[in-house]
Amino acid sequence: MYKRVLGTMVLISGLALAGACGDDSSGDAGGGANSASFCDAAKQVSEVMAAGSGVADPTALFDQLPKLMDAYAAMGKSAPAEIDKEMGMMMEVLKPLIDSKDDLAKLADAMKEAGSDPAKLEAAMKDASGLMATMDSLEALDEGELEVAGKKVQDYAKKECGVTLES
Repeated sequence: MYKRVLGTMVLISGLALAGACGDDSSGDAGGGANSASFCDAAKQVSEVMAAGSGVADPTALFDQLPKLMDAYAAMGKSAPAEIDKEMGMMMEVLKPLIDSKDDLAKLADAMKEAGSDPAKLEAAMKDASGLMATMDSLEALDEGELEVAGKKVQDYAKKECGVTLES
């Protein structure tokens, strides 16, 4: 089970590197919002991702997830019209995780405390069964469309903001 959670965290990071974002509860991307606001949010995503890269202990990445979800939400709220459709697509993917960021933080703490004890790890994940269902649904995504959308967001962020959102 532990490997499944870590695998899902890698998937989340992969979506992040594809330029994924979040949004508010309306379910829509920003649509024509201020480009400067988007660039500020994209810089936050880039900084959080850079802080988590090269970390030897995979559970240390969990510490970055709430910050990452906040940064994605800010990106989604400020999405310019040029990438509105793509941001909306990314929102469909990450909204459940943004809404669950507190649960992600609790699971991260429980897994760190459990260390390599399989019984404690299993208990931590059982306590987070709703979050685990959300993660399972992410594993079933069609990544092809997301990659295309993510590439457009990456290109926009690089050209308009000078920010790299890819590995």
